[in-house]
Amino acid sequence: MISRHPYLTHAGGLSVTPVSALYKRPISLCKLNPSSITQRTTQTWKQRTSRHYATHRTAGSRSTPQTSIDKVRNIGIIAHVDAGKTTTAECMLFYTGQTGRIGDVDDGDTVMDFLEMERERGITIQSAAISFTWRDHRVNLIDTPGHVDFTVEVERSMRVLDGAVAVFDAVAGVQAQSETVWKQAQRYGVPRLIFVNKMDREGSNLDSTVQSIRGKLGGNPLKIQQPIGIDSHFHGVVDLVDMKVIKWEGRDGENVVVEEFSPESVDKVTHKKSLEARAELLEALADLDEDIMQVYLEQGDSGVTSDMIKGALRKYTAELKCQPVLCGTSLKRKGVQQLLDAVVEYLPSPLQTTQPKATDKDNRPVSVTPKKEAQMVALAYKVIHDKFRGIVVYFRVYSGTLKSGSTLLTSRGQKERITRIYEVNAQDLVERESIEAGDIGAATGLKTVATGDTLLLMQDANREVKLEGITVPAPVFFCSVEPLRTADEKALEDALHNMQLEDPSFRLTHDQETGQTLIGGMGELHLEIIRDRLLNHYNVQANVGSIFISYRTCVNGCIEESRKTFHEMVGGRKQSAGLTLRLEVGERGDGNTFHDEGPTSLESEVNLDRQQVVDAVWAGTKSALDRGVFGYSATDVTVTLVDWELDDTSSVAAIRKCAAQLCGMIMNGDNMDILEPVMKIQLSCSQEYVGSVLSDLTNARRGVVHSIDAEGETDRIIHGSVPLKQTLGYSTALRSQTQGNASFTMDFEEYKVMIRTDQEQLKKKLLTGV
Repeated sequence: MISRHPYLTHAGGLSVTPVSALYKRPISLCKLNPSSITQRTTQTWKQRTSRHYATHRTAGSRSTPQTSIDKVRNIGIIAHVDAGKTTTAECMLFYTGQTGRIGDVDDGDTVMDFLEMERERGITIQSAAISFTWRDHRVNLIDTPGHVDFTVEVERSMRVLDGAVAVFDAVAGVQAQSETVWKQAQRYGVPRLIFVNKMDREGSNLDSTVQSIRGKLGGNPLKIQQPIGIDSHFHGVVDLVDMKVIKWEGRDGENVVVEEFSPESVDKVTHKKSLEARAELLEALADLDEDIMQVYLEQGDSGVTSDMIKGALRKYTAELKCQPVLCGTSLKRKGVQQLLDAVVEYLPSPLQTTQPKATDKDNRPVSVTPKKEAQMVALAYKVIHDKFRGIVVYFRVYSGTLKSGSTLLTSRGQKERITRIYEVNAQDLVERESIEAGDIGAATGLKTVATGDTLLLMQDANREVKLEGITVPAPVFFCSVEPLRTADEKALEDALHNMQLEDPSFRLTHDQETGQTLIGGMGELHLEIIRDRLLNHYNVQANVGSIFISYRTCVNGCIEESRKTFHEMVGGRKQSAGLTLRLEVGERGDGNTFHDEGPTSLESEVNLDRQQVVDAVWAGTKSALDRGVFGYSATDVTVTLVDWELDDTSSVAAIRKCAAQLCGMIMNGDNMDILEPVMKIQLSCSQEYVGSVLSDLTNARRGVVHSIDAEGETDRIIHGSVPLKQTLGYSTALRSQTQGNASFTMDFEEYKVMIRTDQEQLKKKLLTGV
């Protein structure tokens, strides 16, 4: 039997709300006979319209009901830039009744990308959160950026997710930023669904994308849909779990047709591939689940029910052992409803996901249980400065209940009081009385809370709990900033302070030698956005200097033991210390390390214990390594304490100063190498330009090519590494070389020793200024 579910119309014209969204259940479960469709859907449309307008009319309402925690889904959408994250999110909002139309990234009218800069550039810059209901489940959705410069936005969002939808381009497959966000999800133990988007594009290939996910990302993607039609003829899928055929008809898939899978419902090729894909799915699940294996071996395909498959997919997705794969095209409104069904069916609730790592005041592991009656523990995962509300803190409650007006204690010892609590709806905030365990919300009134802070109720101060923080990469680009007028100094200082609270990857430093204020970011675009926000959001007139790169230094071998004796008069009292240190190159990427090979005991006249001496030596050497040489900090250096000469005039301050001076003296420049940041680059261009692009990349820019992959019939993907310095202005050069038919993305790879000729030139410039 074929069920047709056209989009509904009303007096205002064409509505684009499918029946599945109105009934909050998958289309395949709608059991409507033709005579009942009109009456039932008309009633539901009126209910939906009333709810839609009420959401906007009662923006300040406190009456939003709480949802049972087992029906909460905290999910994110993660992907490479331009894979279709925001378009997919916009479709979700439309189908769930949150919006009356689907926003378009190109038109700059999306709900999720609400910042003016995002709409102008057509990219997501900061993560946006919104809540909606689907099949009686509350879904908190976070749309994240895909550009590498805003990786920290993904990082802090990932920290509070229970599941994620990883969106992949059906033509490009796994791309550079796809790998980055996948690793972030893996690091935080976030279960994933996979949505292969853009199935209507020429060269799209679901199987190839699945293979690249398995090969490049080490995932275990399990197809639960088989596409019907290829490229522009893509018009449906075979549901491999329920064995239903789902087709979208009309220009934008506005008519959804569901029927039983049979040789008559699809073409011969699709029928054969669907049976093969179903068998592959069952075999993969049998490898994971003993019950399915036993039934499958004894009774074959027919013995394994759809409920058994769904239960296994739910269990092993939550355990990170597989990732269900769906496909569609968000731009053409095909497949997103089934994706929503999969979100509530397969991704875990806060009760089913791995609980967060937490410690007590003695750094011992403690359990944080998602119960609303338990001690309140929340994590601030994002801070923004709103022109009208001031500082807004986004948080997730892991246990207990956070109420409006509560007094909080942060993990940094700050006492704060919440004035209002909100449910998050992108740029709109709906006021609530409280947020319970497992849910995400926002709060105002918190002046000093920073990203990564654990929030406790003041009454629980004696039961200290600290959640695992958020990993923030070090910036690689810097530039100077100064107020245009003296009168702007305070405004600039306040703006930079607020931006530090908002963006953990934004660094603010003061150069003691030049007196300049330096700002650091993850890339050219990141610093450009910071500059735009200073001028347009904070209305601060400032001069922003040219971008320069954050180099580092390291010893170029083993430096023999060096000795120094320190003497100084402090307050009329002599202080002295003598130390012997050895410096040598450590393992690349391990950072600076300290080894203690000093004497096992101290002379009796020394008024310090041994640990105080060792700690003072390490503190002094660490400060010297942070200063480095040529203005660049030293890294991957192993410092060994060999010997000391101390007496009754030795103090902690004297030892620390002696260690710092000795370490600085050893690093004299001649025995130090300069390290430069190297980026992993992924470049897409037409085949006709591959030769010139490779020549420029490997010769002029000193890059290394790792591989070249085909993308469709005419395009190629070049994977390689290139020094960050060589990428400055590369966008313009690449457009010129390829007549605009190329693009590239980058991700930080590692610090490497700069080639000798470049080192000498840079050292000369730093020493002479020429």
